[in-house]
Amino acid sequence: MQNKQNENHTDTLEPIGLSFWQSARPISSLRAQGSWLFSAKLIGLAFSFALPIFIVRVLQQHDVGTYRQAFQLITNLAALLPIGMSMSAYYYLVRDPKERNCAVLNILIFNAVMGLAAMIFMIVFPDLVGSIFNNPDISRLSHLIGLATFLWVFSSLIEIIAVAKGEIESAAFFITFSQFSRMTLMSAAVFFFGTVDAFLIAAVIQGIIQSGILLLYLTSRFPKFWKSFDLSFLRRQLAYAIPYGASGMLWIIQTDIHSYFVGNRFSPSDYAIYAYGCLQIPLIAIISESVTSLLIPRMSELQSNGKYREILLLAIKAMQILAFYFLPLYVLLLITSKTLIISLLTSAFAASVPIFIVNLTLLPTYIWVNDPIIRSFGDLGRFLLRMRVFNTILLITILLAIGTKFGLLGVIVVVVAISLFEKAMLSVVVLRRLQLGKTDVHLFKPTLKIAISTIIAGFFAALFYSEFSESLYDFGFSSSATLFGPATKTVAELLSGSIVIGATTLLFLPIYLACTRYLGVLETGPFDFALSLFRRRMANSKIC
Repeated sequence: MQNKQNENHTDTLEPIGLSFWQSARPISSLRAQGSWLFSAKLIGLAFSFALPIFIVRVLQQHDVGTYRQAFQLITNLAALLPIGMSMSAYYYLVRDPKERNCAVLNILIFNAVMGLAAMIFMIVFPDLVGSIFNNPDISRLSHLIGLATFLWVFSSLIEIIAVAKGEIESAAFFITFSQFSRMTLMSAAVFFFGTVDAFLIAAVIQGIIQSGILLLYLTSRFPKFWKSFDLSFLRRQLAYAIPYGASGMLWIIQTDIHSYFVGNRFSPSDYAIYAYGCLQIPLIAIISESVTSLLIPRMSELQSNGKYREILLLAIKAMQILAFYFLPLYVLLLITSKTLIISLLTSAFAASVPIFIVNLTLLPTYIWVNDPIIRSFGDLGRFLLRMRVFNTILLITILLAIGTKFGLLGVIVVVVAISLFEKAMLSVVVLRRLQLGKTDVHLFKPTLKIAISTIIAGFFAALFYSEFSESLYDFGFSSSATLFGPATKTVAELLSGSIVIGATTLLFLPIYLACTRYLGVLETGPFDFALSLFRRRMANSKIC
């Protein structure tokens, strides 16, 4: 096995703390950068978490479906249209400094052209846009959807450039401000207007604000970048970006094509049920994106230096960190899924619960991240592209074959099965490339310990939930009447569900953390941490 020179001091994976991973090379730097990104996105989560709660309580279910369809289109196009050009910043901004201005300009021009083309298409062919979801309201709103799409595609570069340039604090500010402004605008649309039109206008204003900030940032960090156009460099950049971008496009299509299928074959009300059944927990995306965005440039650098062993160790360490958060989250969500959906979205969305449980099956697979490794090897990018072409065709074929025969639940079962198949195949190929051997099995022991800790804590949490959830729920209803008077049913559901989920979590977490501490996963247990704070407090009191 090659690149063994650093094995003696890197093959031992140390216990983790509650911060980011400790691994090869600039440990403190990676930890600090990860913490900045994680904190910023956590703040963004706090700003945006309440939005769906308000929307389902203000709009009729048909309008909720239309709202979800419109923003499904905007967010998908914002991710699809750059075709990997935005992500190429992670490659070019860490290499030759002379090429940075040119790379930034190329990305900006490409994104603007693609976004503008989409906007013109939606304005000229509104009925065709509406036919995607078989919803006349989408046709009526296509001009606003097109304008919001153009602005979101154009301004999507800002966070990527800041991270690629190593300015993590700036990226954290952009994330926080973006989420704050989005939450403010959307909340105003909810409370003052309560229409889908108002939400789209808020999205347009948000895009204008972000575009302005992007241009100011690029002007300050890349002086006169607009004079750096180089056609030959653009060709090279496109040659690098498009294979990865195409596989990324296929991933988005493969991931979300089922939503368009449901939108076309079922009613907007059914679409709302399905969309919220496929609810993505924001915390999952926050942690995944924070880790992945830091791994991509680091692994690209390691690959260019031929340090494959360090890539493997870094990937396994990242897996350990992600498992620490995702496995307990998966079990908690599985146990409390019914309460979560009904309390957040009201009992009108009870039919979303089975869909949510099936979709949740994918969460444990997120602990192993393939994308940064694949991006580091050109031939793996081509393999990924071929696999996603095959899986996308397979998914579309099966969905068309089953139609509406098995309902909404049948659709999500097919989607999850194909996603699990792809994850398994890619992981096998990646581990072979990194030359994982039988002697490396011990590297996965920390993750196994986390899984064992999760199962133990989950067992007791499930017993508690089955025994006390109904009585706690009833207590929440009575407390709602006492505190707020004759409140509406949806308010009582939210309070009652929060009590049930909160109590289950408060039982689960101490057991989980105690188990991870006992098994040696954590450096410092929660009780040790609390004791150290107490001792510090007493010491300060004596000094005073």
